[in-house]
Amino acid sequence: MNRLSDAGAAAAGFFRFSLSAGTMVQMLFLAFFLTDACRIPAAAVAAVLFLSRAADLILHLFTGDVFEKCRLKEKHRFFLRISRWILLFSLFAEFTFLRNAGPGSVLALAFIGFVLHNTAYSFSDTAYKTALPVLSYNDPDKRMQVIFAGMHWQFVSRLVIPAVSVFLIVKFSAVLGPAGYTAAAVICCIPHIFASQYVSSVLKKADPDGTSAGYFRRARAGEILKALFRDRQTAVLLVVFTLYYTALMMEIILMPYYYARIVGNLLLFGAGFAVSMVIRRIFAFYMPEVSRKLGKKKALVAGLLGAAVFTMIKYFARANWMTAVATASLSMAFASLFTDIGTRYFEDGATAYHKRTGRSLRPAAAFMAGLAVRLGFLFGSVFALCSLSAIGYTPDMVFTPELTMTFMTCWVRIPAVLLIAGAVISVFGLSSSS
Repeated sequence: MNRLSDAGAAAAGFFRFSLSAGTMVQMLFLAFFLTDACRIPAAAVAAVLFLSRAADLILHLFTGDVFEKCRLKEKHRFFLRISRWILLFSLFAEFTFLRNAGPGSVLALAFIGFVLHNTAYSFSDTAYKTALPVLSYNDPDKRMQVIFAGMHWQFVSRLVIPAVSVFLIVKFSAVLGPAGYTAAAVICCIPHIFASQYVSSVLKKADPDGTSAGYFRRARAGEILKALFRDRQTAVLLVVFTLYYTALMMEIILMPYYYARIVGNLLLFGAGFAVSMVIRRIFAFYMPEVSRKLGKKKALVAGLLGAAVFTMIKYFARANWMTAVATASLSMAFASLFTDIGTRYFEDGATAYHKRTGRSLRPAAAFMAGLAVRLGFLFGSVFALCSLSAIGYTPDMVFTPELTMTFMTCWVRIPAVLLIAGAVISVFGLSSSS
């Protein structure tokens, strides 16, 4: 009997690392590339990112419908193989500076690349997740092994990719100028080409003719809208998660500006991000015990408020990047309590709805957290860049003490207010009996 080996499970889990790599480069540095390397006004970049993320959100809603209706015999392998090349091309497009063209051409190319990138990501991610049972030869233990391997690889990507990408950007840009961003982005995407090929080859062995009945199903747009409008708790959770990810995206978008313009050393960005991830990981081991003692609702609210408090304290860090890293780490540690409990609330909402009506919303509820990520990233990107535009940001501007404090308000105080708003909505909108 065929069986996925332990090494094979780890290699299949590596797919999560490779898929995250290019997306992290996009998330962390695209706005910085457009404003600083291409010298495009922040307001124009905000408009393009809004349109890009709005298009991505709409397309993401219907990914499940398109994937489920696709009648290709080996559609999982097809989407895995084709998406990797689209991801590579789209990163190249997003980080391309057209020296002899106007900013409109650069922004148009960034928009096309962004939409292609995130659409290819959605289809690749869908193909991988729905194929997990077949990928693991319908062995539940092996499937969990692949899932946990993917979780560990994703954590490694959050340690490695920011540090590697910022190092490549700084070094290549010193020689190549804006093309240094292009080279760094493409290099970070290369592992995904091989990871997709490996997963596709395992699927070929596990399901040679592509007719297995063991594939998972992806939630469709109708199920998602039903979950949103028919179950109050799911709708409240979507709002709270969206506020959280809006705050998170504002901090992430503005982080390179903090290190480059206030600290004066962009290379420290990778080190600070890695330290924050490690401290969050350590605290995450103790969060389940905290949630058991407090109860779900209190733990969720405590996570949001704790994240808000330490985010607010970061305001006083100014150019002291070590203080900023320490407070950000503690904020993320509390945030891990919220995200863990919040995900379980989504599942509880689907279960409660099933008990009341006999109809299942579990696939849609599982999809809701991802929908909140995209909504939050849409608003967070726009708010962050509009904040830069409001302070009159240009790459050449000198950050006086007054301007630094104004920037810190945009970077930490606004996100802290959003987190507090999420906590208040949770207090009055969520049930504690789930």
